[in-house]
Amino acid sequence: MFLRYFMVSGLKGKGVKDLVQYLMDQAVRRPWDEEPATMTEEVMKTISLEVVREKMLDHIHQEIPYVIEHRLMDWKELKDGSLRVEQHFIAPKQSQRQILVGKNGSKIGRIGIEANEELRSIFKRDVHLMLQVRVAKKRSS
Repeated sequence: MFLRYFMVSGLKGKGVKDLVQYLMDQAVRRPWDEEPATMTEEVMKTISLEVVREKMLDHIHQEIPYVIEHRLMDWKELKDGSLRVEQHFIAPKQSQRQILVGKNGSKIGRIGIEANEELRSIFKRDVHLMLQVRVAKKRSS
């Protein structure tokens, strides 16, 4: 059983104002649970993944970045206040891993340096970013 019905058109936007007004009338005014400027650890983890992925997309072209799996493996705040962040890229094939690593580690090294600089700037603290590239294990049938 519903207390109120709203006819809304996503195509023309009709009825949206009524729905928004109803929701605003129902909202309870109270202080925020957290300060809006405070970064939670989960937000920081997401940002770290996004920054590294952005740098990968800047340096690796064609379809390669879209088949690479990217994971946060470890996140620690160290005693000195710095962060230790470990992320892995998992490529489906050895040839894709080689492209991502680059000659003598040049590609992954450049990605790591640029991402580390940006993360330091965002988090306002030292970041020890470790990136690893590996090939996905083949599943046995």
